[in-house]
Amino acid sequence: MKKRKNKYNRVQEMVIDFISISIVVVAVVMVILNIDIEILSGENEMVNSINSIEEKKNKGILSNGYTGEGMGENAYSKYNNVDKGKLIETETVEGNYFENSVFLGDSRTVAMKELGILESANTFSVNGINHIDFISQIFFDNITGITGDIFEIVAARKPDKIYVALGVNGVSFIQKDLFIEKYNELIERLIEASPDSKIIIESILPVNENTYTGSNKNLTNKNIDEMNIELLAISENRGVYFLDISDALKNEENSLAIQYDCGDGLHFTKEGYEAVFEEICKYGVD
Repeated sequence: MKKRKNKYNRVQEMVIDFISISIVVVAVVMVILNIDIEILSGENEMVNSINSIEEKKNKGILSNGYTGEGMGENAYSKYNNVDKGKLIETETVEGNYFENSVFLGDSRTVAMKELGILESANTFSVNGINHIDFISQIFFDNITGITGDIFEIVAARKPDKIYVALGVNGVSFIQKDLFIEKYNELIERLIEASPDSKIIIESILPVNENTYTGSNKNLTNKNIDEMNIELLAISENRGVYFLDISDALKNEENSLAIQYDCGDGLHFTKEGYEAVFEEICKYGVD
């Protein structure tokens, strides 16, 4: 009887030991699994975070609230923008943003200089000039003391940004192929003169065909819009920017709005020139 009891006790002890070991094994496994789950969870969060950043970059939605496309390392700059072609709207520029910029243009740019909207020392413009004649035009630069063409001046000044507002005086009579060829030459030579400058081609702004007093019957908004498509293509091909602000000055009939028309259908009122500059300020480039 005593032997049977001892045998029973040994079996009972073995069962208890087995259960105890099993509990320990289960506990260890649970600990290991919990650690793995936490690690996997952390890895997933990291992957999701990286994917989120990449997705925002690709969509142009950045953590600082601004937008941009294809900016690479500059994706988190203050203004940023596209890498080339048509600019997208940013927050309004401020401070000394235009301090080291130059503005090239015709009579519309002359008016912005005379109204004090653009700095005189940074503006190179001539009444009635087209982009072909602009290539050989001689200027005097108060900053460098250089008397020469715009390429010599730009090469010496190395501006941060170059705004080009030319074309309205040629769109009505310069043959299309020649117009495009010479505009390409202008942009190419600006790039060669100052490779690090950001070049912004401004859209040719609208006219009011009903009040236009000039003799160029081909100066129509239809022709202007078609040429702006070509300017956009030039900007994409040359790797520069295109600033399209035409719509801001138009009415519902695709014409220069009456409040911006000084009366000759071509030039603007003070309110019109101020509107142009306000629009330019909405498209910051880092």
